[in-house]
Amino acid sequence: MREKSFNAVRFAAVFYLCMTAVFTFSQTDAYYRKTAVRHIETAKKLLIEENFDASFSQAALGLTYDKSVADLYFIQALGLSARGAPAYMILPLVQASLDAQWYDYNRDAARLLLSDLWLKTGKSSEALVLLDEKPALYTRDALYNRARALYILGKIAEARAIIKRAAFQYPEDEAFALLFFDAEYSNLPAHTHTEDKIMGSSVDADFSELAELFFSRLGELETANPDILLKASVFAPRAEDTKRLLKAWNAYGKTDVQYGIYALQYGLLSENAAFDYMQPFMNGTIDYTALKHFVSLISEKEVKSRLRRFYETFEGTIAFDTDKDGIRDMSVRYRRGRPSVITYDKNQDGQKEWEAECDYGTPVKLNLFAQNILIWYDVWPAAGQVICGLDENGKNAYGYAAAPLSAEPCNQSCTYGLHEKSLFWTPFHIIKDSVSRIQGEAFLYIPVINENMPDFPLQDLFNLSHTVERPVSEYADSRVRFSVLNGQIQSAVYTERGTPYAYGYFENGILRFRNTDRDKNGSYEITEFYGYDAEKGAAEKATGQSGEEKELSRRLFGCENMAAGLYIQSTVFQDGSGVRTEEYGRDGGFVLSEKSMESGGWNLRYTKKSETEELIEYDHPFSGQKVSVVLEKSVPVSVNGTPVIKDRFAPFFWIGDYPGPFYAEMMIRMLNHKGGSGVIVTVSDLLWVKEEDRFIRIFAVKKEDTYFGEVLYE
Repeated sequence: MREKSFNAVRFAAVFYLCMTAVFTFSQTDAYYRKTAVRHIETAKKLLIEENFDASFSQAALGLTYDKSVADLYFIQALGLSARGAPAYMILPLVQASLDAQWYDYNRDAARLLLSDLWLKTGKSSEALVLLDEKPALYTRDALYNRARALYILGKIAEARAIIKRAAFQYPEDEAFALLFFDAEYSNLPAHTHTEDKIMGSSVDADFSELAELFFSRLGELETANPDILLKASVFAPRAEDTKRLLKAWNAYGKTDVQYGIYALQYGLLSENAAFDYMQPFMNGTIDYTALKHFVSLISEKEVKSRLRRFYETFEGTIAFDTDKDGIRDMSVRYRRGRPSVITYDKNQDGQKEWEAECDYGTPVKLNLFAQNILIWYDVWPAAGQVICGLDENGKNAYGYAAAPLSAEPCNQSCTYGLHEKSLFWTPFHIIKDSVSRIQGEAFLYIPVINENMPDFPLQDLFNLSHTVERPVSEYADSRVRFSVLNGQIQSAVYTERGTPYAYGYFENGILRFRNTDRDKNGSYEITEFYGYDAEKGAAEKATGQSGEEKELSRRLFGCENMAAGLYIQSTVFQDGSGVRTEEYGRDGGFVLSEKSMESGGWNLRYTKKSETEELIEYDHPFSGQKVSVVLEKSVPVSVNGTPVIKDRFAPFFWIGDYPGPFYAEMMIRMLNHKGGSGVIVTVSDLLWVKEEDRFIRIFAVKKEDTYFGEVLYE
C-alpha cells in the first residue's frame, strides 16, 4: 500500500474551516442536500485510494451545501483515523455524524469508531454504554471493544466471557487471543513457573480454559500474526514450552522489548546479552513497567555497573501509565540521566494537560495547556512568574492553547510577578525510584502525579504579586504594569509598544490621578483626576457594571471588574499656550475652564447645566469684564442678558456690533485650524475696517459646531 505523508497542520486547518465557516449555502432544501450527498461517493472513493487529503476536502466541500449529511463527517473521521491523527481531531467529527442523517454508511459504524476512540482516551464506561444502546452491537469489532473496556475497568470475569464467546464465534481472529494474553499478563505473579506449572491466584477455571484453547490454536494463529508466540510464551504450562515459543518467535528475526525481558527471565540470554538487546529500546522510548521488570532481573555486579553508568548518561524517554488504565498518559524525556521534559496527557487524546521543562532534573517552566497558563519557577515548586492567556474581555482564556504561551509579554497575556515563596504549586513530584536502585546509590529520577494538588489558584495571583502586567484597551498595542503591595495597586505605568505614555498614582489601592503624554512627545501634558464612590462600587460588584463602566475598567486596568465605584472627576490639559480643565459631574454635568496666555491672558469656563442649557463664561481679554454667554441646544441666545446677532452669511453669532460680511468666515477658518475638541478660543490679529477708519480685533469661540464672537476696538 502506498504511503502518503500525513500533514496534521493541514488537516487541522481544513477541519477548522469545515466546522466553523459561515456556510455559503445555508439552505437545506432538496437541491443542496442532493448536491452534498453526491460528494459522498467521490470522498469515499478517494478514501479507499488512500488519497486522504483530497477525500477530506471533498467531504468538507459537500458539507458547505448541507451540514446534516452524517457520511461526510464520518469519511473525514475515517481518513484522520487511518493516518494516526490525534483523537481530539477525530472525536468532534464522529460525534457530529451521530447527530446527522445517514445515506451510505450507517450509525452503527460511527458508534464502533467512537467506542474505540473512547477506549483510547479513558472513557471505557462510556464506550460500554454506547455499545449497549439499542440496537446493542455484538459484531466482531464490538465484541473486541467490549472485552477491552471490561479489562480496563477491572471486570475480568466479564471480559473473559466476551473473549470466550468471540473465540468460538471467530476462531480465525488472532486479535482476541492477543488481547487475552496482553490483558491477563498483568495478573500473572512475578515468578510464573514453579515445578513447570502456572501458579497464582489469578489462575482459575475460566483462565485455564481460555489459555488452553488459544494454545491449541497457536499453529493457525501464528500464521496470521507471529507475535502470538511471544505473547503466549509466558502463559505456557511448562518452562520448556515457554523457551520453545520464545525461540520460535525470535526465529522470525523480529525484535521486541518483551523478548529481552522474557529471554533473560528464562535463561535464553545472559544478563550482559540481555542488556545489549535492551539498550536500543532504552535509548528510544520504553514503558516504565517493562524497564522496571528488566532491572529487577539484574543481579550480576558487572551488569549493575553498566546500568549505573547508563543511568548517569540516560538520554531516552520513559512512558508511564499513571492511573493504571492501560493508557500511557505521561512521558519523560531524559538528558544526562535526569528528566528534561515531562509531558502529561491524561486521556491521551493528543491535547496535553501540561508539560514541564527541566534543568538537570529540576523543573523551571510549566505549561498548563488546558488553562492557558505558563508558570516560571524560581526554585521549584515555588512559582516566580505566571503568564495567563487572555480573551477579548481581559479574562483568562480557558480552553486548550494550540501553542505554548511566549515568555515575552503580548496583547493576549497577563504576567504576574510573584513575591518570593508566596506560591508553591506543582502537579507532580520527582522522586528517586526505589525500584530502579542499583548498588544502593544509582537511581532513576521519575515524576509522580500529585493526586491531591488543588486546582491552580488563578484567583489568588493578584494578591500574591509584586507586579502585574496586562494589556489595556486604550491603544491597539498598549499595556499597563502595576506595582502591587499586599494585594493593593501602588502605581501604574502605561506603555504603547514598550514606550511609556502615562503614569498612574494610587492611594489605598484606588486610582487617584494619572499623568498622560497623549501626543507622545515626553511632556505629559494631561492629568486625569479620579474619584471613588464606595457605595456605588459595592452595588456594581453585586449587580454588574454598565457598558461605560466596563470600558473605563478595560482602558485603565485591562479587564472588566476592577473599576467598580471609580469615576473620572476632572482632566487638566497644560501646554505652552495655557491650562484647560474639564470637570465631570456624576449626574452628567460638565464644566470646562481654560486660561490662555494668548493676547495677554484670559479665563474661560464652560458649564453644561442640563441637556439643553449651557453657559460659557470668560474674562474679557481687554476690559477684564465678566462675560456670560447662554446657549440653548448649543445655540447662543444671549450675552450678559443681551440677545446675540446671527451672521447673515455664515453659521456665526455676534455679540454686540456686527462688523460686516466675510469676517465670520475668516474666524471660522481660524478656529477650525486650531483643531482640538470641546470649547476652542482664538483672537485675530489687528484688522483695518475701512468703513470706520479704525483697527479692530475679533475674539471668537467655537463649541462643537457653534461659532460666536465679539468685535474688540483698539
